[in-house]
This record gives sequence, C-alpha cells and structure tokens, in this order.
Amino acid sequence: MKTFLRICSRLSWNRGFLGFWMALLLSTALSAGPEIYSKVEVSVQSPADIALLQQQDITVEHFRFNPQRGIELVLNQEELARLDAAGLSYTVLTADLAAAYRDRRPPTAAELEVGRRIMAGDNIEGFELGSMGGFYTYNEITAVLDTMYA
Repeated sequence: MKTFLRICSRLSWNRGFLGFWMALLLSTALSAGPEIYSKVEVSVQSPADIALLQQQDITVEHFRFNPQRGIELVLNQEELARLDAAGLSYTVLTADLAAAYRDRRPPTAAELEVGRRIMAGDNIEGFELGSMGGFYTYNEITAVLDTMYA
C-alpha cells in the first residue's frame, strides 16, 4: 500500500508539473498573436541570388517575376529578417498583407456584377466571393463549412 501511495504522489506531482509547463506554452503561443506577412520586391541579378535566398531558408516557390525590378515574394517576419541579413537589396511593398486586405475598399456594385457574370458563364452556383481580395478568410471558410455540416 505504501508503494501505491508513493507512486500516486509522484504521479500527481508530475501531472502538476506537466500542467504548469503546458499552460505556460499555451499562454506563450496565444500571446504571440497572428503572424504578419509582408509583400517584398527583391532585386535579383543572377541565379546565385536565388540560391542565396534558398540558403537563407526563404521560400521562393511562389513569386512574381519582373525582369527590370526582380521578384515579388510574400514573407513572414522571420524570413524578412533573414532576407535583411542576406544583404540583398529589397523593397517592402506591403508591410502587413492582412491589414491591407482588411482596409481595402469594398468592391463596387459594377465590379460585383462582372464577377457574377463570369461565375454564371462558368456555371458556378452557390458560391460567393470572400472578403479578403475575393478569397475567404479563415473565419469565413469555417462558417461555410459549418453550414455544410449542419
């Protein structure tokens, strides 16, 4: 019986210790807030510059290329710091993409009608455009999925 009590007391201490660390990790993760993404234009002069970006662990999978100016990338703040450390010339086009989408003017009735005509011509029914540049935000897509489930 004493052995059983000793094991139980250790388990309860370990559970409390584990609970403390889990709560600490969760509160740290929640206090960090949403990640900020920026649109940047990087001056790329040669394939070696692309290789340098990849060596700095900067994602170069999806980009827009302009032969005169370079490439446009969307980077999080960690990647932006690594780009700065790499020494390549760059310009921040949009510092906070989420804020830029949130603050842009809503589409006019004429613009919405053009979109509806395109969707009708492609036989798309039961679908509306999202509020973030026509795309759904996370909250909007979860609301749509919830209505599908119900």
